[in-house]
Amino acid sequence: NDWMVTTDVNPIPSVNEKIKLYPNPTSDLVTVEFSTPLEASATITVYNLLGEKVRIFTVASGDNSASVSVSGVGSGMYILTVESNGRVLTTKRLSIVQ
Repeated sequence: NDWMVTTDVNPIPSVNEKIKLYPNPTSDLVTVEFSTPLEASATITVYNLLGEKVRIFTVASGDNSASVSVSGVGSGMYILTVESNGRVLTTKRLSIVQ
């Protein structure tokens, strides 16, 4: 038998590529920009590398960007996720320099 192995586990790569995060690294505000307005509200969550939530923001449907304050979080590497309708739209690395 022939086996096929796939290593791509991103279920929606086209959505992931349409979400920009800048500036990165940042020290105060980071902008999350969507190439098209959101069809439903979304939640932006910033996690530290221990998996602890350090910031949570809600973005209204129809918006195409959000500014997220990371002031006071502390320098280091973080993970930012965008979720909508129970699906993770993207997961990105975020570097914070205070």
